[in-house]
Amino acid sequence: TNNSINNLRKANGNGASNETASVCGIGLAGAGFLKTVIGNTIYNLSNSYPSFTGYVIGLYFAGSTGGNTVSENFIHSLSAANGSSAGNLCGIRIVSGTTTYSNNIISLGGNTAIRIFGIYETGPAGNNDNFYFNTIDIGGNPAAGTNRSYALYSSSNANTRDYRNNLFINTRSTPAGKNLHYAFNISVAGGAITCDYNDYYISGAGGILACYGLNKTALPIVTGQDVNSFIINPAFISAGSVVATDYKIGADLIGVAGTGITTDFGSTIRGNPTMGAWERPVNKWIGTTSNDWNTASNWTANSLPLTNTNIIFDYAAVNHL
Repeated sequence: TNNSINNLRKANGNGASNETASVCGIGLAGAGFLKTVIGNTIYNLSNSYPSFTGYVIGLYFAGSTGGNTVSENFIHSLSAANGSSAGNLCGIRIVSGTTTYSNNIISLGGNTAIRIFGIYETGPAGNNDNFYFNTIDIGGNPAAGTNRSYALYSSSNANTRDYRNNLFINTRSTPAGKNLHYAFNISVAGGAITCDYNDYYISGAGGILACYGLNKTALPIVTGQDVNSFIINPAFISAGSVVATDYKIGADLIGVAGTGITTDFGSTIRGNPTMGAWERPVNKWIGTTSNDWNTASNWTANSLPLTNTNIIFDYAAVNHL
């Protein structure tokens, strides 16, 4: 809890992808143990070996099926040497555990032609995962290459997964690239999955929205779901920043309650929740006092709507007028 882990550098050919990876901010093995990982900042991890083929990992996670917590962690600035095109950067690599991942901010990129995973979930049977209110931002502009990048990548349909209220953003761009940079990738369709109230956004050359067994270029990503999901730019204050508050959003991306997550990355109470790690205050018309627009108590924040303030209507209340 609340550790700062940074400036770990290596120059070797270690090809491991587990807790013994060449560089790993936090490496938690031992699937039989219950774990909590909260409020850590992990950054400036790098391998400078020219022909590096392994992993640089922010958090490697193996836990028990008893219910683990991974929340409010900020992982950014992982890198590998130019020329190490067979290497991998991974914000969180998940190998086991029944776990809720919430309010995490992961920002990865750079211009090295390398594979990038914001979150990589292997999903063995019985190791069920919830992903709520995470902000994942993948960027960078490699000059060439065919290496893929993913805001989230899940390699199995054996476990139960719940994806809600997340920002899966991938603006990485490779000239002449095709189907390289994914916002969301479920490589094997099917299984027990809930997927809604997420924002999926791609914008670079070689970008493709998502994969659910097959590549997807429009909603829904998961067949029969994503009714309340979006494909819009979340309008971060500063994408790719090393400052956590720069991942607050300017877009109106309304999420859903009922996940059990009641605060955001900065411990602000979530009212009518917004997607991503940071809550975005909105004034919502509820009309509990009267039908007067200028009565403060008719609004959720007990404050009147001002110019450029985001206004969300409760249709039941409006129809009651």
